[in-house]
Amino acid sequence: EGGLFDFYIYNKSESDITLNLTKTFFVLNGISYEYFQNRTFSKSTSNGASMTTSYSPYNLTFTTTKIPAISSYSTTFIEKPELTIPSKTSIKVSQFKIADDVFTACDLEEKPRGSENSKMIFSEASSPYVFSNIITYNCKGETQRLQNSFFVNEIANVPASEMLIKIDTTECGDKISSDLRIKSLKRLGPDEFYIPYKIK
Repeated sequence: EGGLFDFYIYNKSESDITLNLTKTFFVLNGISYEYFQNRTFSKSTSNGASMTTSYSPYNLTFTTTKIPAISSYSTTFIEKPELTIPSKTSIKVSQFKIADDVFTACDLEEKPRGSENSKMIFSEASSPYVFSNIITYNCKGETQRLQNSFFVNEIANVPASEMLIKIDTTECGDKISSDLRIKSLKRLGPDEFYIPYKIK
């Protein structure tokens, strides 16, 4: 949803590679966004249990109930400006989306009927979304920079019935229950993304 523009880097060399996030950028329609955001992250876990007792003085009965108690532990770490990729391993970099808002145009039919999809075709020059990654890394003391560029070449309004399919929930290959059927996308691929919208 929204076109999460994440990527993997695989180090096929025999040496460590250092990815410089302060000089690695997501570029959307000519505007660059630095991957290094100097953020602080925290991760919390909880465990334990406690016991409470309730009673009634009128009939001299009481009940004991166990309820979960929350013992919270938090780990905080700061985002690194550089990431090291050991030889023959990969890392995933994820940060930005291509689009958050619905694209509107007079040539796009807002309410497509059945299998009739309203769509527009674009060239790189006319595309509303032209984006790339500029990646800066260091290997064996030498700094390298590469850029991967893309553009959206088609936008279509598609009925939900064509986008979604209900599938049975399974566990180890066995069907659990038809009542637990979930909706999944029919069209899945690294070259497609979607933005759901409601017709006013």
